Amino acid sequence: ALPAISESAELLLKERVEVSKKELLLRDLAQVEGSPLEKGILGEIPIATAPPPCSKRFLTKREIANRIANFLRENKVSVDEIAVKGADRVEVVRSCTLVGGKRIRELIAEYLKRNYPQLVLVSAPSPSAKVPYRNYQEEVELESLGDRYARFVYRVLVNGRCVKKLWIPVRVDRKVEVVVAKVPIPKGSLIEPGMVGIRKVLSSKAR
Repeated sequence: ALPAISESAELLLKERVEVSKKELLLRDLAQVEGSPLEKGILGEIPIATAPPPCSKRFLTKREIANRIANFLRENKVSVDEIAVKGADRVEVVRSCTLVGGKRIRELIAEYLKRNYPQLVLVSAPSPSAKVPYRNYQEEVELESLGDRYARFVYRVLVNGRCVKKLWIPVRVDRKVEVVVAKVPIPKGSLIEPGMVGIRKVLSSKAR
């Protein structure tokens, strides 16, 4: 059994909290007053599950008080009374960050420029996703490459762990060297070396 809780223990519920984790503990929802031992015991009481990322839920004072009482009863904690004060209900907001979007196209263009300078990104979708993290890293990796199409994997990493993965099909084109006229050349003219030059253009525009 856990140690006894004195009558001096007091909880002050907050009106609004923002969390990034799934499980809500009492210390997330209230300011816990009492001895260090009591703060430790009460603060770690699991109260509820947080809402999905980028959404919110409300917990009433009665719900929280009942969960505390049940936990203490289940763990055979001796307590006469705990004062639960503060807000009548707590608004719990699950934090999140919108990732992807235009950043995916930028990452793919940078990847091609760095690894396949002869390729040019023609088009790519820009999907976005929600993740419950503030600090994260993004990366793209080429999965397959064809003549005009490629497929990338976009990943969101938190502390080196992949938390989101999207597959991105893209259209690409290759730069080819073609002979172009540097000056207008009338039909039937004798073409001199100075009239033409070499230019790199997309293969879809080469004639």
